[in-house]
Amino acid sequence: MKKILLLLSAMLFVTSCSSEKPAFEDTDVQAPPSVSEEFAKDRLADAENTELPFAYRLNALMPHDRNYIFSPLSLKMSLDLVANGAENTTREELLKVADINNIDDFNNYERQLVTTYVNNGDILLKIANSLWLNENKLKKHTFGESYKQIIGDLHSAKLGSVTEKDAQTTINTWCSQNTNGRISDITSGGDFRSYLVNALYFSGVWTNPFTDTEDGFFTDRNGMVDQIKFMSATNNYNFYEDSEVKILELPYGLPKEIKDNSKNTPDSVDIAMYIIINGDRRMDFSPYLDILSRENVHVLLPEFVVEYGADFSKELNELGITSAFRKDADFGTMFGTNVKFNLENTIHKAVLKINENGAEQFEPSAYKPKAPDIGEEEEIKEFAADEPFTFIIMDKRMNEILFLGEYAYTDNNEEVKK
Repeated sequence: MKKILLLLSAMLFVTSCSSEKPAFEDTDVQAPPSVSEEFAKDRLADAENTELPFAYRLNALMPHDRNYIFSPLSLKMSLDLVANGAENTTREELLKVADINNIDDFNNYERQLVTTYVNNGDILLKIANSLWLNENKLKKHTFGESYKQIIGDLHSAKLGSVTEKDAQTTINTWCSQNTNGRISDITSGGDFRSYLVNALYFSGVWTNPFTDTEDGFFTDRNGMVDQIKFMSATNNYNFYEDSEVKILELPYGLPKEIKDNSKNTPDSVDIAMYIIINGDRRMDFSPYLDILSRENVHVLLPEFVVEYGADFSKELNELGITSAFRKDADFGTMFGTNVKFNLENTIHKAVLKINENGAEQFEPSAYKPKAPDIGEEEEIKEFAADEPFTFIIMDKRMNEILFLGEYAYTDNNEEVKK
């Protein structure tokens, strides 16, 4: 089973002056599509529901008419990088929306994550940050010394300079290098002052690989039915179901008994994917993930690809980040107090691929899973992801949601709008 998760976040800054274009314009990737009237009515209430964690508040604002994926961790790290250069109300709003209570503690936490997520043979999770200045736009300005120290020491970020001529090639090359060549088009030009990019790359193998396939039917959100191929397996999984929701946990990483000692996954890494059927996207699923129990389950999961890129500025604005996008934004620590900057775009792009060909760092034939020991009279639960489902990729030990998304349309039906 091959799973590749690629994520890029980018934030663009512009000089604050009357001739500049307002925030939320000139994005490098397609902006989120319009949503249904019913969904639009709920957006404000969802954004203001501060009882939900950041990941689920943002998830409630995602589109209903296409598949999507985003990384709460990547966006939170990007907001933290920006907040380190902000002051007063601008900083307060950034930290509040991202659920960061203490910026110094989170800086240290982020540094710990960057060093923890390393190549372990069967699991690879890489985090990289970069910050770029456009020399043509900022001839007299540079990053503040204290900000450069924070970014360099705590976040191990690359600080670079580009021109309008070489910005596209330079930044996209950096993106490609830090996503194993999977994403190389985060920017289409050099029309920006400053560009912050956070990249995540993940590749892993299921602990219990899928060994068979079955043809079946997937019913999308619009009720359209499409015949597709499902991956199939029967094994012992953490599982939960009630009258409203079904949840399945699919852990990553080779079983400990067959790990190569030279590539043993550290105890600090425990990553799993959760598939949730019938879940309300405005729910906090955390309580459910704590009550899963071990069951014998027959699983059907589609082979699928989700690619989503958008400017998240509108969503972040609805969640409460307003000062950073205004002309009076306070980024004195980042650029100095003599010139005003504001956040223009928050570009976020991710690609998820799931198939049965084995992980990039792993040869499937090297590991043949043993059939589960199931008694003749033991009940086998059924988990068929043949309708729209939410997926969550989580670091269980750090209780951190790495990726969150929804698969609601097959390739044939994804362009169908409500």
